[in-house]
Amino acid sequence: MRARDLEIVIGTLDPGPHNAITDVPGVSVGHTTLIAEEGPLRTGQGPIRTGVTVIQPHEGNIWQDPLFAGCHRLNGNGEMTGAAHSSGDIFIAFSTGNQGLPIPNQESNTGPLTAPLTMLANAYITDLFEAVVEATEEAIVNALVAAEPMTGRDGNTAYKLPPDRLIEVMSNYRHTYTSPK
Repeated sequence: MRARDLEIVIGTLDPGPHNAITDVPGVSVGHTTLIAEEGPLRTGQGPIRTGVTVIQPHEGNIWQDPLFAGCHRLNGNGEMTGAAHSSGDIFIAFSTGNQGLPIPNQESNTGPLTAPLTMLANAYITDLFEAVVEATEEAIVNALVAAEPMTGRDGNTAYKLPPDRLIEVMSNYRHTYTSPK
């Protein structure tokens, strides 16, 4: 289930045909979740609650045809520390706008010294930011709608947010909520 299935519409922009990152031509996504064991934590044994998502930004060889990208980590404690080697979420952004740039040979220091770039003019950047904000807000609401109850370490359980409660909250606090017909 997704927010739009409940007639919750975030923002004013139209989504792609699948309302997903894979609406971007050439982008593919893979995901898996691993859930094993229950009860108290036993170091090296479990319980385990983890997952990984892989995004391939284009159909070519990403090592031979790299894209501009950036990333940041949010650790498992909810702090923006950027530190490595701990639990947490990684946020990645990439641009498909400059695919096909010449790549210098790093071993022999040969190849182009500079590369031509295409950038979105500042006059249009507000629309791009607005689209990113709306897509992010809708992804968060979709995660709330799709969530299932999960019991984790030491028997702690996270319950799903009931759709009717989400609709109530959205109708009370979001002017962009579209009420059911």
